[in-house]
Amino acid sequence: EPPPAGDPPAADGSGEPTPGEEEAAASVAGLHLELRAPKTLFEAGEPLELTAWLVNETAEPIVVLRRASHVDLGLDAKNRDGEFITALLPPEPPPPPTTADLATVAPHGELELLDWELLDRVNQQILAGNGRTGRFLVAARYHAGSGLSENLRELDPAAWVGALKSNTILLDVR
Repeated sequence: EPPPAGDPPAADGSGEPTPGEEEAAASVAGLHLELRAPKTLFEAGEPLELTAWLVNETAEPIVVLRRASHVDLGLDAKNRDGEFITALLPPEPPPPPTTADLATVAPHGELELLDWELLDRVNQQILAGNGRTGRFLVAARYHAGSGLSENLRELDPAAWVGALKSNTILLDVR
């Protein structure tokens, strides 16, 4: 029986929230972050498959920040005992967003965020560390206009600003 998922660890692995992290919510104004895996059982050394999606639960379009996911999307992994394994963090300081970085999530639509570059980094860190096999709890955090991209509303006054945390997925690597 897997342990309760709980919240992902702090971005720096300390257990303490980092700036902006305490404001992250599961859903804000009809927008939520969903982490998905086409399967949850993997053989040792097999690439892990994860995608992150912004889901619009409203009848109105939502303008969001969408650029290379490692810039605005963080990913945390911990083992079954809740011990921190790795975190993938946005760069400090992040590059300023541009209008080309904005995308619209259609009413009741969804937009994929996580790219394969970030997945490759997750695989390398988990498989190279103390996580070659076992059960891993993985969760994501998305930040837009909350310190990482302060000028977002200057680019588009309708842009969504805030922070979201995803569901937690249990991955089993045997």
